[in-house]
Amino acid sequence: MQNFAPSGFSAEQFRQRIADSSANQLYVRSCIMRSPLEANDFAKTIVMAQGKTARERTTRWGVVLGTLSVALLVVLFQIGAIAAGESNAAAEAQATQAAQKWLKLVDGGEYKQSWESASSFFKVAITDDQWAQRVAAVREPLGQVVTRKLTAARYTMTLPGAPDGKYVVIRYATTFQNKQSAVETVTPMLDADGEWRVSGYYIR
Repeated sequence: MQNFAPSGFSAEQFRQRIADSSANQLYVRSCIMRSPLEANDFAKTIVMAQGKTARERTTRWGVVLGTLSVALLVVLFQIGAIAAGESNAAAEAQATQAAQKWLKLVDGGEYKQSWESASSFFKVAITDDQWAQRVAAVREPLGQVVTRKLTAARYTMTLPGAPDGKYVVIRYATTFQNKQSAVETVTPMLDADGEWRVSGYYIR
């Protein structure tokens, strides 16, 4: 029986070439099969190859779509993190300004005025007279402020012994006339009217 495979190919090699080629249908149209059985075998090979190719394409698209979904989630997370970071930074800057203004009152001995400008939470916790007596007892023995350097400002929504809210814990490295190395901690909170006001003050 005459072999119609192209020169240099056995019938089996020719069949494999058709299965692997993206133009396999052109081979079928341009070649004369030696028998209906062989033509049927070729058709089966083509169908199997096409089915395999379709599955591979589906798998590849699945991988691509899965990768894109993960990438999108990562981008959204990063955007959210950046937005949250920018919001926290703005809160820290505003709270630091409020703390510095408040500290000037304390530095000047205007203790009752510092109570008046403190947060509503602060005023509920202590009266103006009590505050004036306590802060005077702590600050006046230290003498005047020589230097004060901001060392940290951290936004938080929870503090021990305080209701949940928006706080910024601020720390200063301070030198007083009578104390060379002190750490002042000032904690402004976002009050009900949207203003940052001091809710706590500690020296060690």
